[in-house]
Amino acid sequence: MADDDRDTPNQSVSRRAFLKGGAVATGALSASLIPGAADAQLPDATEPDPHRTTVELTVNGVAYRKEISNRTTLLQFLREDLKLTGTKMGCDRLQCGACTVILNGRTVYSCTTLALEATG
Repeated sequence: MADDDRDTPNQSVSRRAFLKGGAVATGALSASLIPGAADAQLPDATEPDPHRTTVELTVNGVAYRKEISNRTTLLQFLREDLKLTGTKMGCDRLQCGACTVILNGRTVYSCTTLALEATG
């Protein structure tokens, strides 16, 4: 009986091979159960992003036109997009005034004013 065991190749499955096979089977089953997974497509690149807007601003007499996220604050736009670092981030809570800029003749806190509100 011992001689018979030596002649046959090792038929046992390792734990790693078993888990790999189970993961592949689970993934295949999950993909087949998701409705419309095969029909899913990426949006066309030509469609405009509803979360981005083009703004036109005049800063220190220079006109700028940029596409930005709708959530971009005026402070972020001035510092990160236009590279104008004179406006500083202080408290981000309307308390310190470090981010104050003049917008259409009145002072505003640029840390809480959206860049979209400053268009013009």
